[in-house]
Amino acid sequence: STNVPSMSNTISVYFIVIGIICNFAQKYRLQFLQSRTFVPTDTKMLKTNDELLKYVERLYHESPDIDIYLCHYERGEMLCEQAHPVRYIHVVRDGLFKAFHTEENAKEYILLIQGRGQIIGDEEALNGHSNYLNSVISLSDASIYRMSVTHFLKLCDTDIRFCRLMLGEASRRMADAFTRASAQLLYPMKHVLAQLLSEMEWQNLELTKAEIAAYLGVELRTVNRLLKDL
Repeated sequence: STNVPSMSNTISVYFIVIGIICNFAQKYRLQFLQSRTFVPTDTKMLKTNDELLKYVERLYHESPDIDIYLCHYERGEMLCEQAHPVRYIHVVRDGLFKAFHTEENAKEYILLIQGRGQIIGDEEALNGHSNYLNSVISLSDASIYRMSVTHFLKLCDTDIRFCRLMLGEASRRMADAFTRASAQLLYPMKHVLAQLLSEMEWQNLELTKAEIAAYLGVELRTVNRLLKDL
């Protein structure tokens, strides 16, 4: 059986994660300031987490009574919708999902493309939000492991391995957000678009021009104009 981590252990893990985040931030800051080329593994659009997926699959297969279910989604099916009640936490088993946020002016901003091992709904559950902050839709036929919010929080409180995996995922998200923001601030949009197209080819991703514009946070006409210059 697992033991509930003590407060001292929790604090130690917290400071370890903070250290990781600071090291990542410094590394990426220097990389962007010193080089005009990106490293694909640092800036990739498609996010995965094989370690988390393996652990959740182990829980699913080794504990028949555990509150985790395997569900399937067809392409174009909504996994969760912004402003709707948070009912479940999802871990992607296979397939691709698009996470996006819709602003008050109805414009969409694509946050990331999520692949195997990505967890969805955790930020809302951990921060006590009753509604989803963003929408997530399937880009392909896919399957996910689904668990209740209550069970997810129980795992965070009692399973130290799961807790550390979640902390690692949180630190990577912060580092990725820093990387993406730095790219768009320090480089011309033409360069950022060229790099994005390279990443899409490298990761075998297909996005429409409208989706590319939503990912970059620019108008569609800007993307069309820049594509003519590439």
